[in-house]
Amino acid sequence: MANIRIDTKQLTYTQFQVPGVTPATVDGTHAVLLSLEPGTYNFQQGSSADFDFRVTLDGTIDYDTRYDAFLSGRGSETLIVRGFPVALDSTQLSHGIVLNVFEAASLKPDRINQLMLVPASGYRFTSSVVNIDFTFGVETDGTLVVDPRFAGFAQVSGRTLTIKGYRITLDTQALSHGLQQDGISDWAGGDLSPGRHDITVAPVLMSSVGYQFLSAGGSVAVTLIVKADGTLVVEPPIAGWAQVSGQTLTIKGYRITLDTQALSHPLVPDGIVGWAGGDLSPGRHDITMVPSAGYQFVSFEFGVLSFDLEADGTIDSKWFTVEKQAGKTVLRVRIQGESTDPNVPAVSGTNGSSSGFLAGNDPQFHQQTGVYGQSDQQGVTGLTNVSNGTGVFGGGTTAADGRQIGVRGETVGGIGVQGKSSGSGLAGDFAGDVHVSGDLNCDGNITAKKISVSDAFFFGADCAEDFDIADAETVEPGMVMVIDKGGALRPCQEAYDRKVTGVVSGAGDHKPGIVLDKQTSTSKRLPIGLVGKVYCRVDAEHGPINVGDLLTTSSTAGHAMKADDPTRALGALIGKALQSLKNGRGLIPILIALK
Repeated sequence: MANIRIDTKQLTYTQFQVPGVTPATVDGTHAVLLSLEPGTYNFQQGSSADFDFRVTLDGTIDYDTRYDAFLSGRGSETLIVRGFPVALDSTQLSHGIVLNVFEAASLKPDRINQLMLVPASGYRFTSSVVNIDFTFGVETDGTLVVDPRFAGFAQVSGRTLTIKGYRITLDTQALSHGLQQDGISDWAGGDLSPGRHDITVAPVLMSSVGYQFLSAGGSVAVTLIVKADGTLVVEPPIAGWAQVSGQTLTIKGYRITLDTQALSHPLVPDGIVGWAGGDLSPGRHDITMVPSAGYQFVSFEFGVLSFDLEADGTIDSKWFTVEKQAGKTVLRVRIQGESTDPNVPAVSGTNGSSSGFLAGNDPQFHQQTGVYGQSDQQGVTGLTNVSNGTGVFGGGTTAADGRQIGVRGETVGGIGVQGKSSGSGLAGDFAGDVHVSGDLNCDGNITAKKISVSDAFFFGADCAEDFDIADAETVEPGMVMVIDKGGALRPCQEAYDRKVTGVVSGAGDHKPGIVLDKQTSTSKRLPIGLVGKVYCRVDAEHGPINVGDLLTTSSTAGHAMKADDPTRALGALIGKALQSLKNGRGLIPILIALK
């Protein structure tokens, strides 16, 4: 085994792997030390490099003389990987690109990036989640190689690689809102407010996610894919609201009339990118939108009103009625202080210090709320006067992904949810599984048919089990117990008694952590420590007791003593002393180990 250092500090990307040697990437900035057997090894930085090196029998580095231009260290114990200089010019792109090597950062389009790269044939790029349809190689003499099929948007001159991309025109003049790029690395395409925008992008693999643009609510409105030959592809199908001509995408959207004449206040666009639809004071407003989910408008009185615009121009909303008038789609606000639709109640009101509404955005947590109440006493009250009725009900839809919350309580310093029983009834009843992510504190007893835990922590010191006790009035915690003829337990009375069962738990500072076999009985039952630490009564008159001494029963009632006769000790041992006692009788901690 040779100690070999690999130095990559001259490379732009210093992280690498040696397959079969380094399970994860290592950083060669400071000449990382590896233990290598004599043999041949490959060097990887995300994809396999087009060279290998050898460790000789005398523990030094060797490699092919063809690699002298980018490697050094032959005959030594340090391999220096220098690479070749490559100038990457992506300044014509409207976005950054990321090389497919370990720990690579985005290469910004505002500069020509000077790189030092090792020879490899499979260099690729991404732009966040977009996989660029382009590969290039660096040969072992430093020559840059690009497939001819990429000639339309990339070229090589010496050791300079220029990625020009394809210029695409986005015509969004007709829209009442802008578009926003979603997750594209180092976007430099500017603001996409309504207008004509020339952007330059690299081709995308057809199997990859394309360049995505949002309009509202985080929903993707338009996805662009440019093929390696410059063909523009748009997803999803856009026949009704956009068209492609050459490398121009014209987004017409759908014309909608928003009728708010019944309101006494304006609507305010909420989360809609680059709103350009003007003031939405009470009246009729013609706006043009692209299909997207989650167009929202804030009403001063009624909270957030929203609608979804589908790809075919239809609208889905609980807050607006949809009509066709002279070929136009007209949205009219439903909420006017009353509603004829039983599924869309619209009532709000105040009374003294109390206020509330049905269906709106609550002013405390700013969430969509079906029922909201606020008061200096009870915010929401529910009462039932029939058997099995429900005062307040909370539930989730059946189309659930399993994460709905029927009833939720939150507080900073108080109690989130409280149940109280003033009589014999239950304060709470759960007909199903219950999950607690924090601590569960109980002042009373816990009764369960079965308990399953992955980690359990007990403040007690031993695991005990209840046994019937004979002459229980004479038995005290810490006494050593043996089995009597009737099967009950009594204090020991003879040395090396093989009927020994354990020590009465609970003496001193050690209390039982677990007590098994709790049951009702006509006789008195006490917990007997079987495993763990207990305080035990011992008699040192039979011999001084030191830490670590094995203990057995003694002729002193209920006391243990040092077991110094191995021929008699087997089957009569109680455990080990955790404290010394030189003479007399006393109470010391022991580790129970019946044997």
